[in-house]
Amino acid sequence: MTSCHVAEDPIKKVAIFGGTHGNELTGVFLVKHWLENSTEIQRTGLEVKPFITNPRAVKKCTRYIDCDLNRVFDPENLGKKKSEDLPYEVRKAQEINHLFGPKDSEDSYDIIFDLHNTTSNMGCTLILEDSRNDFLIQMFHYIKTSLAPLACYVYLIEHPSLKYATTRSIAKYPVGIEVGPQPQGVLRADILDQMRKMIKHALDFIHNFNEGKEFPPCAIEVYKIMEKVDYPRNESGEIAAIIHPKLQDQDWKPLHPEDPVFLTLDGKTISLGGDQTVYPVFVNEAAYYEKKEAFAKTTKLTLNAKAWSTGQFPGSSESTGAAADCKAASSTHLSLTQPIRDTRAKILPTQVSWCTEQPRAEKWARSGLHGPCSLVCF
Repeated sequence: MTSCHVAEDPIKKVAIFGGTHGNELTGVFLVKHWLENSTEIQRTGLEVKPFITNPRAVKKCTRYIDCDLNRVFDPENLGKKKSEDLPYEVRKAQEINHLFGPKDSEDSYDIIFDLHNTTSNMGCTLILEDSRNDFLIQMFHYIKTSLAPLACYVYLIEHPSLKYATTRSIAKYPVGIEVGPQPQGVLRADILDQMRKMIKHALDFIHNFNEGKEFPPCAIEVYKIMEKVDYPRNESGEIAAIIHPKLQDQDWKPLHPEDPVFLTLDGKTISLGGDQTVYPVFVNEAAYYEKKEAFAKTTKLTLNAKAWSTGQFPGSSESTGAAADCKAASSTHLSLTQPIRDTRAKILPTQVSWCTEQPRAEKWARSGLHGPCSLVCF
């Protein structure tokens, strides 16, 4: 996608959330430290607020008390009448929305970094919710470059039927940070150091942006969710096969149709199947057993952003390879349909349709970024 936008105001308000899941301890540990001594996260002209999002779950070192806090920031839950009868996490979501939102408003925080751990071998991962968000594409490129040679992956969770309603989604620019592997309820020094560096580089980028630094054209590789895969199950609904040893710890690696993914207790191998190579993520994640997710399939894409400087956001382009050429065409209208599915749901088409003569998506309007959009390339 290629577009042009103007950023009218600098970034002013940033929050760093830890403890959205109370047994993911790196974010909890860092946020508690920054609440006592915030020197390393402060930047000139920027308000940075560390915050423990789910204190009861943190105290009990459990993922949540009543329900997953990272899935209840939808209009229905946020709009419910306040009551002690509501699940604890829904009440917390309403409180957080009041403090850092309201969601979808001009008053919401500019950026929220939500810190997570995974038991999967995903290394440093940045989670992007909107492929058209040029500001975050530039930020993620800066973080990835700053971390090199340490790998940093970008997980794009745009999907027509999978609506996450994440804790961070109340911000204009939501950023998920996921670092692993780390067991639940455990702290690892190497994982903590990696997450700490990711936050440092992100805040440095914001500072540079506010100071008017010019940024050259960039491209980032992203892994876009296709579908979630459940474990094979018997007639009673119990797990009948486990992750195959050749898939274990192979997050982000190519997975071909003939490759093994599951192994039954009687030694039978179950292959991926299908007709395309995919890239698995959240392989054998402990927290996702209850969600019936063995791993997620992704496809690899490239997002591009042109050079920009103070007050100007050139757009981004999405393609199936870095060499793909996506050029803006005046008054061009492009409509794409691509089937993406969840194994637990029917096949649903992804509809992408817009015109260069029309303003950008509503989210850009809310964040003060305005301008035409042109092409999307896959």
